[in-house]
Amino acid sequence: MNYISVILSDTDITIKYLSEKSHYSFNTTNSHYLDWLNMAKAINHKFNSAQGGLIYSTSNKSDSAIIKTIDNKVINLSNFFTEIFNKPFIYINKAQLEHHHDLEEKNGYSCQ
Repeated sequence: MNYISVILSDTDITIKYLSEKSHYSFNTTNSHYLDWLNMAKAINHKFNSAQGGLIYSTSNKSDSAIIKTIDNKVINLSNFFTEIFNKPFIYINKAQLEHHHDLEEKNGYSCQ
């Protein structure tokens, strides 16, 4: 299975797919809905062979899976990317990812 990784920070989005990596400067905290839509469509166009994806956030906020745009639209990131790509996307935040890695280390497992 070929999955795309969407890594979000406050100021940019990094896309990893197979051996390819793309970087988009994008103010994720101060943007319009149309900005998100255009960005997601561009990613879909470039990486349309992906079979789904994982969305990671570098934010420790538990609600960072939900974006409120400056034009008062609310975006659920998993649903948004799933609709644009018409393929499943799952959101995981930094705190969840770190907790998962801590549990792996505690139990002697590694997911590399």
